[in-house]
Amino acid sequence: MLDRWLHQNTHYSLHLIGLLGIAVGLPLSKAVLSISTLALLLNLFLKADFKSYFENWKNNRVFLLLLVFFMLHFVGLIWSENIDYGLNDIWKKIPLLIVPAVGTAIPLKTSNDRRFVLLTFVVCVMLTSIVNVLTYHQVIGNQSIIEFRNMSQFGSHVRYALLVVLAIVVMYHEIINKRILTAAFITIGWLIFYTFYSQVLAGFIALIVAFFVILFYHFFSKRRMILILFSSLSIILSICLTTWLFYRPQIDKQVYRSKLENKSSEGNLYVHDLNLISPETSKPIGEYICWKELSREWSEISDFPFKGLDKKGQLLSQTLIRYMASMNLRKDAEGFSNLSNRDIANIENGCASHFCNGIIARIYGLRYEILNESNPNGHSMLQRIEYWKAGLSILQKNFFLGIGTGDVQATFNDYYTSEDSQLLEKNRLRTHNYYITVGLTFGLFGLVIFLWLHLEYFKTVQKSMNLIGLCFLWILLISYISEDTLETQVGVTLFSFFITLFIRPIQE
Repeated sequence: MLDRWLHQNTHYSLHLIGLLGIAVGLPLSKAVLSISTLALLLNLFLKADFKSYFENWKNNRVFLLLLVFFMLHFVGLIWSENIDYGLNDIWKKIPLLIVPAVGTAIPLKTSNDRRFVLLTFVVCVMLTSIVNVLTYHQVIGNQSIIEFRNMSQFGSHVRYALLVVLAIVVMYHEIINKRILTAAFITIGWLIFYTFYSQVLAGFIALIVAFFVILFYHFFSKRRMILILFSSLSIILSICLTTWLFYRPQIDKQVYRSKLENKSSEGNLYVHDLNLISPETSKPIGEYICWKELSREWSEISDFPFKGLDKKGQLLSQTLIRYMASMNLRKDAEGFSNLSNRDIANIENGCASHFCNGIIARIYGLRYEILNESNPNGHSMLQRIEYWKAGLSILQKNFFLGIGTGDVQATFNDYYTSEDSQLLEKNRLRTHNYYITVGLTFGLFGLVIFLWLHLEYFKTVQKSMNLIGLCFLWILLISYISEDTLETQVGVTLFSFFITLFIRPIQE
């Protein structure tokens, strides 16, 4: 309609602006995402070329499967008891249908248009990552951020970590096409640093996945021996890391205790608690504790009460014990003298390990959870294990039809109550595994449709050997293991946005 009144390409320009809005909104603002999605839909209706739309839709198997998967949410309301919850769930997933529907109906005309949209996305990720780091270090703003996961100022730290890795892939694509090389190298270097610094394990894993996809992309058909050797080495290293993470030292407490000294160099008695294991040293955290000396030494150097709380709200004395254990120090005056001013500040900030920064800190934190599993509350990995147990139990009982669109949270709540779960009320969440979520919601048929959708998308991007599309798919598939990726607005729009950009090859 507007093409006749204004300019021949008015609707296409508006379509491009809508996609640019999503590219900006993904790392920056949910409001921008909503406005851009509605703008895309409005432009589709104003153009009103419905004959062309239907032709494009019916010839695209990825979109048709996506349509079937979306309609399953309505079908699932039939046997759902919580219709309001189900309708709200469908409303959150509207972009799952709208963005690919518009993108299929009005395909991008040139690869340069798609590149422009992707580079806009990268610029916004770059800018927001810089803001995140500057805010964390209080260079800008006046926020005092203790937890690294709260460094993400514009949304979920997990979703943002995936955006960062996808931006890295986009810029690597620029490098192999020999475009904006200097800017690309700087951007990749910064974003890789950010991925390690932010301590988001999902981002680190996504980066590894992207690396392997790139490796296969370059070497699969040409240098398979290099690929095989490198892959084998990586598998061996992964097995070693996993073994180390889950290895629990076997300690005969009676024998171990008999070998410990009973007094400090000052002649004060030690307390030896051998229950908790240090992830850094694999020794008991509570060996060689002299509370008298620790309390005295701490009070002389810090304004934080020894029996009070650190900045994270943890018992400061326990933070101090764990921190010194990570350095393999005795918890007495002599051991305390080895702590630097930086160490004291770390302890006051609530850091329980000498390794406070980067992904290594997150890995040690994860190992601490595994070695000392008792109460899952407050431990992300242990909580996820509880979620997975609950999800698999529910799936087993509802394998063929599922429980319906609206009953997911209610069914989980019933499970936690019936099993007398250790999880606190605030921690009784859904599966955090989207494969299980789809299976228990829609049953076997829904899970097959969901997997088939991704298989068709893989065929599309693999046929054209589209590196960005391939990396996006595998990052998405891995993210489903530990996250309900398509249960949030950003997750749904991220999925829809990249599906739309690569749902069909561009004919130039």
